[in-house]
Amino acid sequence: MQLGKHSHHRNTQDTMVIPKLPSDILGAIVDLVASERERDPQLCLINLKACSRTCHILSLFSRKHIFAEIRVGPPAAFQRLESSITVRQFTRKISNSPWIATLVRKLILNVEALSADTAFVETLIMLQNLQTLELYSLWGGPSLFSPQRQSSLIHLLRIPTLTHLVLNKICDFPAASLINCVKLTHFTLDDVTLSYDWNEPISIFPRDSIQLLEYHFKSGGSNVTTARPDVENMKLLLDAQRPDGHPLIDFTNLRSLCFLYHAHKPSISYARLMKVAGHLNEVVIQCASWSASEHLNSKLIVSI
Repeated sequence: MQLGKHSHHRNTQDTMVIPKLPSDILGAIVDLVASERERDPQLCLINLKACSRTCHILSLFSRKHIFAEIRVGPPAAFQRLESSITVRQFTRKISNSPWIATLVRKLILNVEALSADTAFVETLIMLQNLQTLELYSLWGGPSLFSPQRQSSLIHLLRIPTLTHLVLNKICDFPAASLINCVKLTHFTLDDVTLSYDWNEPISIFPRDSIQLLEYHFKSGGSNVTTARPDVENMKLLLDAQRPDGHPLIDFTNLRSLCFLYHAHKPSISYARLMKVAGHLNEVVIQCASWSASEHLNSKLIVSI
């Protein structure tokens, strides 16, 4: 009889030792798990999903991190990345659970996946808290932006919360499509050439030009089709005008600039930009070659 009482007493103690952590502590734990995304995105996502299956409150805290970044494209685009989904999966996921759309802060999208499919376009419109858009191409080459793709692109770039745009390995991206990026402040080009060709009529546009704070151009030399895409892009952006005659981009308040330096072809376009941008506090210069590096060093020594 006493043995039974002792056994019952021990089981009661076992159930009482499980601590109930405050919700802010649980939230901090999930935030710590999510902080590993940059170092190992796949492992981070696996850990976040494990947290979400632990209990209801951890599920709520994990959701904002699990769906903060979504990668959409063909399977070949994101090899072994568990976070990647196809266009059809993306459309179905948002359609079945509309609340997911409010959590997406960054969308990495394959340009070849853009289409005018009604369901896909409606899904894009639902991403009303999107802050960063990264567009990339698997194969590069011109004629990526057919009228159907341009239609989808317009809806993406009109999202009012979009502040960061990254273009990767794209030829002839239509710069005129940027006209509706009213809040764009950070613009990064990585192996990209720009074009001002645009098939869609531009009749409605914001009152003010884009107020850019950061412009970065990188080049790995894989898909670009011109010898100096950085200079051509910069010239196009400096000269591009809206239908009302105002500049497409206002560089007056630019704070950060990154560009390529060539030894024997000084960039007049970047000299123009330096005169316009009176608030620069960071300039990163990438030398296109060893001779360019030596040439730049000699110029800096003379100027000092």
